[in-house]
Amino acid sequence: MIHIFFVPGMYGSMIELFLRLDENSEYKCMLLDGSMHNFSKQKHFNNISGDFFYNSVSDVGTAFSDINTIIWPMQNHSLKDVFSCIKKNSAWEDAAKVCVYAPSFEYAEINMLMQYYKIAIGKPNTGVKQQFCSNIDNDSTFKNWNTNYTSFEDMQTWEWREWFSLYYPDWITKWTTPCRVCDVLYITNESLINNTVTTLQDIAKHCGKTIKCTQEFADYYANGQKYILTEYKLCNTIVEHSIKNKHLEWDSLNIIAEAIIQQKLRTNGFEIRCNGLNNFPTNSQMLHNLLEGTQNA
Repeated sequence: MIHIFFVPGMYGSMIELFLRLDENSEYKCMLLDGSMHNFSKQKHFNNISGDFFYNSVSDVGTAFSDINTIIWPMQNHSLKDVFSCIKKNSAWEDAAKVCVYAPSFEYAEINMLMQYYKIAIGKPNTGVKQQFCSNIDNDSTFKNWNTNYTSFEDMQTWEWREWFSLYYPDWITKWTTPCRVCDVLYITNESLINNTVTTLQDIAKHCGKTIKCTQEFADYYANGQKYILTEYKLCNTIVEHSIKNKHLEWDSLNIIAEAIIQQKLRTNGFEIRCNGLNNFPTNSQMLHNLLEGTQNA
């Protein structure tokens, strides 16, 4: 039995598919957005209720399959909570365990963009606000923008962008600090992105598999993620050029990328005069002129 604990967006399905290549050599099932929503996972868990754990703790083992992909953190439950539940039966001791996490805040932000493209807009019936608002423990803070609001849906674009840029850091920082247990192999999303072959071989060895990861396999999945990594680099370039008022133009961005830029500017000591800014700037001069404190930059 194998348990793969991963933050949504951190390649849990790709790892499972790789570990099952001895069953089926066909691996080219990635969608155009780089996701694998059409891949048939053996058993995928995103909560610790129902048939996952709490029907009967003594029967937990029957809920698992050979390879289990398990989301962390779950809503209202940390990775430690999930570990503790599984430890109550043989499904822990007899299993190989792999945990994927972000090694830095920057790679957590990259994964947030992965979630935007692959889950918020890439998966039916999800949506941007549903994906991101439900994971941040500040359910009523939207009223700080307007006391008459009854939900996040009432917020204007500029309000939601500012709200998210203020509150997402605490949320994604959790992805960088997994609960440490001695018999779990900890793997970073950075190593899966930049050292795919070696990292997957390490996972296979830990799981008792003799599968070899080819460069063709690694390149196939890497190519599906390039556009997201390119966008994150653009966010950093926009911040740098806007602070220094160096010329740069870009196409319209998604609201998560805009929030990342707003947060990065804040980290560098600048706030955007964003009241009413529903349409985000598309060149560095426009954004520079909206920054508080740029006079001496």
